[in-house]
Amino acid sequence: MLKERGNREEAVSLQKGAHKIVGDEVLLDNSPAFLKQSVEDSLKRLQTDYIDLYYIHFQIKTHLKTKRLVRLKELKDEGKIRSGVSTSFRSVKRSK
Repeated sequence: MLKERGNREEAVSLQKGAHKIVGDEVLLDNSPAFLKQSVEDSLKRLQTDYIDLYYIHFQIKTHLKTKRLVRLKELKDEGKIRSGVSTSFRSVKRSK
């Protein structure tokens, strides 16, 4: 898709992870293994070498935040994403 256009440097790719389609269901999965596979799938589908911004959300208790952030850093170090962000942290209520 991006490859066909011939202007990859002019395009910005934003992708999100945590949605796993199994049959007719959409499941939430932000495990490190699924995030890696999700990025690989997006790269193939978009026909590009990297994603500019990859973000994950939805807090799933079985998947530690640290592991998700480590996976994002690994994907960045591999050149597969330029930036990654996790929006799955709970907000903190301010006391009055």
